[in-house]
Amino acid sequence: MRLIFLIIPLLVWGCATTTSAGGSEFSSSVVQHIQKGVTTTSEIVDWLGEPGYKEKISATEILWLYAWSRAKGDPNVVPFGHRSIGNTGYKKILWIFFKDGLVVNYTYEEGII
Repeated sequence: MRLIFLIIPLLVWGCATTTSAGGSEFSSSVVQHIQKGVTTTSEIVDWLGEPGYKEKISATEILWLYAWSRAKGDPNVVPFGHRSIGNTGYKKILWIFFKDGLVVNYTYEEGII
């Protein structure tokens, strides 16, 4: 009977799932509308909001970062109380390089982490 009281908390603990997110989620469909030499900083802000990170490169050049990720951890209890953790997640990362208020270049990455 005492063994049951020891096993039940381990099983409940092993079933817990944690989910965490970082950054601000944004629509990846916006990326297809970005045009080098045409799209402006104000258009990007209208579409995506303010970036999470800005770095001034020079008086006329700036680098913006939009990033979002979601991770899910699934701890499992195996015999004798050992834990194994399975992680799954998804990310979106958009770097935009501007010069004189226009997009010069950008990179976009989306996928499983």
